[in-house]
Amino acid sequence: MRKVLLADDEYLVRKAIKMIVEEIENVEVIGEAVSAEEALDLATSHVPEIIFLDIDIPGMDIQHFLHKMKDSTLQNSLVFLLGFDLPYGFNRAAEYGADGLIGKPINKKEIIETFNRQLPAYKMDAEKHVEPKSIHGK
Repeated sequence: MRKVLLADDEYLVRKAIKMIVEEIENVEVIGEAVSAEEALDLATSHVPEIIFLDIDIPGMDIQHFLHKMKDSTLQNSLVFLLGFDLPYGFNRAAEYGADGLIGKPINKKEIIETFNRQLPAYKMDAEKHVEPKSIHGK
């Protein structure tokens, strides 16, 4: 079973990603974190293969967070979730060594394509499954 951790202080962002990821066979969301400390605890105890991480997650500076992740010797892919200042966010994510980048608001196709790049054995069709409007309840 492949493990995914969602770390974002926005409930709707976590919910949207979770709905998409849970449709993939043999993949489970092992936890949802609303702070950097909670994300570190969950990552250490459950060792996810992919972490969807808000680059501005509350609780600690992203550099400090990444330093602590490296100290824990966890081997996982970090996919940064970026807010509205995308050019600045893309530069920061590249500087911090992101394995993937997804802008907000969440786009189903981007999530699936990013997931496919990180875990190619679990490739899924980005055109099938949940429609974006159902993610936001519209």
